[in-house]
Amino acid sequence: MNLFNRYISLFLIGTSLPALSNEANVSIDFGGWSKHFHSLTEHQSKLIDYNESHDLNGIRYTSTFSDNSDYKYSIGLNKMNDSFGFDAYTVAAGAYYTLTPYNDFYIDTGLVLGAQYRSWIDETLYREVKFKKVVVPFLAPEIKIGYKSFYASVMLVPNATESNGKYKLVEPTLFFQLGFNLININ
Repeated sequence: MNLFNRYISLFLIGTSLPALSNEANVSIDFGGWSKHFHSLTEHQSKLIDYNESHDLNGIRYTSTFSDNSDYKYSIGLNKMNDSFGFDAYTVAAGAYYTLTPYNDFYIDTGLVLGAQYRSWIDETLYREVKFKKVVVPFLAPEIKIGYKSFYASVMLVPNATESNGKYKLVEPTLFFQLGFNLININ
């Protein structure tokens, strides 16, 4: 079973949970733009640039935990171009608290736990940067601001570098995407 089929299987398992909820929807995420606060090394920046337009396409299932619609969870998956322009696949789950200051306007604040299969700098040579594919887990805060069926999502995704087998947290990446609710359930 290839990686994408595994993501689809996880998504289908997650979306089979509407019996636990009162309100649920399936939405489409798209776009994907980022701002990297961590700089590449001087030598790397002469060879490559960060990709900050990601061509993201994803699907997300969101549901309430109980009768109180202020608390939600989501399960989603997406495909996008990662920070170096290679294909990346993400599976994630989030928990949110919803603020509803006006009737059709809402703000979801929460945390997202996920994993992304993506490229990683493996080796920097004199004339090239070599990449490898890795699975990178993450925990990131997310704010989703919406009006009726449309929303914008902003996440602050942790970032790490590797040197001699040791990982070090560095400046995060700000990630922005758009979405719309496709199907309402219940």
